[in-house]
Amino acid sequence: MSGEFRGNAWVGYFDIYGFKALVAEQRNDLGGLAQKLQDTYDEVSKVLLPDTAIFRISDCFFITCPQTQDDPLNSLLSVQRQVEELLRVYSERELPLRGGLAFGEVYAKGDVLIGSAVAKAYEYEQLVPCPVVVIPAREIRESKIPLTKWKASEDIATRDGIIAATLWKPRPIQDFYNLTVRMYRKYRVGGPASVAKAWYDAQRFIKTEFGL
Repeated sequence: MSGEFRGNAWVGYFDIYGFKALVAEQRNDLGGLAQKLQDTYDEVSKVLLPDTAIFRISDCFFITCPQTQDDPLNSLLSVQRQVEELLRVYSERELPLRGGLAFGEVYAKGDVLIGSAVAKAYEYEQLVPCPVVVIPAREIRESKIPLTKWKASEDIATRDGIIAATLWKPRPIQDFYNLTVRMYRKYRVGGPASVAKAWYDAQRFIKTEFGL
C-alpha cells in the first residue's frame, strides 16, 4: 500500500507483551533496546507484502492489508501468513506480540491511519492475558467470508467475557509456552509482582486454550 488509500482492509494492532518491564530492566541501555526493536522491525519489513502498510510507535504498531474484492478468503489467508511471520520474528527475539485483528473501511495517507477497524483492532488486542492474536468471529462475518469456509472459531474467555474467536499463536507452541514459564520464574523471584502475575496468567491461558 502506497500513497493514499481508502477502502476495506484488515487492520492488525500489536504490541510487545511485558514491554514496560523490559524498559525498566534496560533503563541504563535504552539505546541497545531501541536497536533491538529496529533490527526486529527491519526483519519484519522483509516478510510483509508490498500492499501491506505498517504504522509504528515505540513497541506498538498497526498493519493494514487491503481486502481483495473478488476473493475475501484468500485476502485473510494472506494476512494470516504475514501475521504468523510477525509472531515468529518477534518471538525468536523474546519479544512476544499480543494483537487484535479487525475488518472495516480505513483511510490511510502518509503516517495517518483512521477508521473504525483501527479502533476495534486496538480494543481486541487488550482482550486476552497472553501474547497471541485475536480475530473475533464477528470480524470474519463482517468481511463477507462465510463462517463455513473459515476454520471453526472457539469460545475464548476474555477480560470482557466469552467471545467466539480464532487465535493465532507463535509456533511451535511448546517453545512459546516455555518462554512464558521462563518469564514467570524470572519475575516471580525478582519482581515486580504484577509482571510475574501477567506471565502466570499467560501460562495458564496457553495451557487452557491449547491443551498443553
